Amino acid sequence: MRLRLFLPVACLAAMLGACDNDNNPMLVPKGSPSFFRNDLNQTSYVNILYTPNQPGINFTKLSLLRQITVPAGATVPLGDSLLQTDKPYILDWHSADYTYSNFLLRLPQSYKPFNYYPLQSDSTVILNGKASPARLYCVGIDGKATHWKSVGAYNANGVSVWDTLKGRKHHSVYMDLMGLYIDTMRTDPAFPPTKGDVMQTNFYVSDSSRLLINANGWVLTNDLHPQAPRSTTSTDTLYMMHMIPDGKGKWMFEPPYIELVKTQTIPLK
Repeated sequence: MRLRLFLPVACLAAMLGACDNDNNPMLVPKGSPSFFRNDLNQTSYVNILYTPNQPGINFTKLSLLRQITVPAGATVPLGDSLLQTDKPYILDWHSADYTYSNFLLRLPQSYKPFNYYPLQSDSTVILNGKASPARLYCVGIDGKATHWKSVGAYNANGVSVWDTLKGRKHHSVYMDLMGLYIDTMRTDPAFPPTKGDVMQTNFYVSDSSRLLINANGWVLTNDLHPQAPRSTTSTDTLYMMHMIPDGKGKWMFEPPYIELVKTQTIPLK
């Protein structure tokens, strides 16, 4: 199914809004969770993350404390053998095929830290939701972050314009579990510095489950249709394009369309 990339303003505002969704089953309940209920038809894995040797959470230095296996249809207790009272932890879960997870769900609520209190641990986290390839692309299998670089650029006909971009073509993109999305564009003297071109802001998965969008109008997708006749099925390739108003109350994606390849996956360990 092709993506509908031209989004009305109301739709865009809803996607980029930070309103809570208390009914979302994949958000961590208030207080310490005690059980994980897997409503999917495949095994899921819950990772308990923390920052070693620090009293709080440092999202750039997360480590895996333990992984809990939750078979399809089963309910599994958290357990407390490795958790310390009043220490903050983060829940990160995904299905066996990585297509279901709490990745990019109304950030930062989806990875909101919780303090462990064994006597107040009585809530259940439900593992369920919409399928999305976002986690596979953005952090990879058993990863917590990825690095990408630009290797190509195309016009609306899908023809390469890479050699015409000069200093504007060198993009370096970083994404992690928290949805941190940074694009640093190196420039030649003909162009002003644009470090932070995409800024350190969160992006969200649309209902198409294949479109990733940043709050500053930058889009990541694996299918450029209908803007250009190019697509990919590789989780190591993405396209990046910029969404701007067309002056008539609608949105347009201006070429060139940048091709990115994954250069590194930082493991979660």
